[in-house]
Amino acid sequence: MGIDGFSEADWEILALEALAEQGWEPLAGTAIAPGADDGRASWSDIVLPGRLLSAMRKLNPQVPGEYLQQAMAELLSPKSQDAITENYRLHEAMVRGYRGISYLDANGQTHQASFTTLPWSFTYGLS
Repeated sequence: MGIDGFSEADWEILALEALAEQGWEPLAGTAIAPGADDGRASWSDIVLPGRLLSAMRKLNPQVPGEYLQQAMAELLSPKSQDAITENYRLHEAMVRGYRGISYLDANGQTHQASFTTLPWSFTYGLS
């Protein structure tokens, strides 16, 4: 039990309920195992790039796919060797959006986009 009376299992249940409200479903390890469709390349992978890119496309339909791929590549490239700094950088990108690139729309206009990686209603209150 933690100081606040919640165990790790209690916090996990709260997190899964909050994610379920956003349409997320927990998956068995075999569903995302190496070799599975949209799974990881190896067990050491933390991020599932295919699933992340699909979510980014769904959340950012106005942004051309190649720019979402570029944003994802930049998000997943460490900028520091310090774990705390990297955790903070990724937290900011998830909560506030990623603003690292600009893109051209179909009319040739440049946009400095904020790419969403989580649904806004989920990120509300996480800042």
